Amino acid sequence: MHATDSTEANTLPAISVEGERDINAEAKKEIRNVPGGVSIRTAEEYREKSVIGLGDALAFVPGVYVQRLSGQEATRISIRGSGISSTYVSGIRFLRDGLPIGRVDDMNQGMLADVVNNDRVEIYRGASSLQYGASSLGGAVNLISSTGYTSPGVTVRTEVGSNGYLSGQIKAGKVFENGIDTFVSATHYQADGFREQSTERTSRLYANLGYAFSATSRGRFHLTEERYDGKFPGTLRLAQIRDNPQMAQSLFKRLDAYLRISPRWHMAYQHELDLDQGDKLSFGVFHTGTKFDSLTPFGRIFYDETDYGVSMRHEMNRTLGGHKNRFVWGMSYGRGSGDNALHTPAVVLPPPFSI
Repeated sequence: MHATDSTEANTLPAISVEGERDINAEAKKEIRNVPGGVSIRTAEEYREKSVIGLGDALAFVPGVYVQRLSGQEATRISIRGSGISSTYVSGIRFLRDGLPIGRVDDMNQGMLADVVNNDRVEIYRGASSLQYGASSLGGAVNLISSTGYTSPGVTVRTEVGSNGYLSGQIKAGKVFENGIDTFVSATHYQADGFREQSTERTSRLYANLGYAFSATSRGRFHLTEERYDGKFPGTLRLAQIRDNPQMAQSLFKRLDAYLRISPRWHMAYQHELDLDQGDKLSFGVFHTGTKFDSLTPFGRIFYDETDYGVSMRHEMNRTLGGHKNRFVWGMSYGRGSGDNALHTPAVVLPPPFSI
């Protein structure tokens, strides 16, 4: 008698495991591998309070000094002692996802750094910013954009305050099943200011579109259009401040001194590849146009500038002598052209006068 064993295949039910990925926590862990002084400010940290511009996002970051002019969005910034002479910061590079967002000559305005449409801001001090080019020896501020993955759904935010302060944002993000994700945001900020002749208006539209070509290849396209209109109240003497701190300097008020950027647009595309052994390769292109007009008692400056360029960055991770080593190299190329004009003042400034 022969015994025949019969086996039947058992089908187990499918198990689905879901979890949330903390991208900011991963970034903080990864950035510790960068030698030198590097800091991260997440959007959750600085969006808990009112955010007008870069000065609010970078407040209390060690080694970084930021100061708003007359309470406005325009910001002076110094990273360990560099670039504090004016709002036109030289030697400090502003980036979005590693690509420049300012002019290629690095004469950047802090108001161009849009801090409300980001997951986090990375601050590189001094030589730590060399991975983004030798022209950033004064430091670099890298804005990591929100995407459909990190900011899904629709969010509306409104803030109202004294002196005509009004800030509003509507943003939406979505991830599609075919590897596409998108993020769109429209923001508006306005304030009458504490002083005369200090009104300010900013409107900005930002969008990005990402596509995952494969598990190791992805690209993202960025588009920004923004307009800025602000008045200059000028500086006051101590006696004037004690008498009426709300007043504007007479020459600035007579000229209706202003600064306008109308419009500024920025387009960029970046592609990232994950290589073997944890290596990463990224390359991108950018194109920016700026119409700038400013009138003060010292003269009128206006320009219509176009900047464009390409960049490449390669990160290599190896183990040498039993120690982990990280080597980053890359290159960037940028050009700019434009029509620029400077008109000397028609007003004679009474001495002593300072700005």
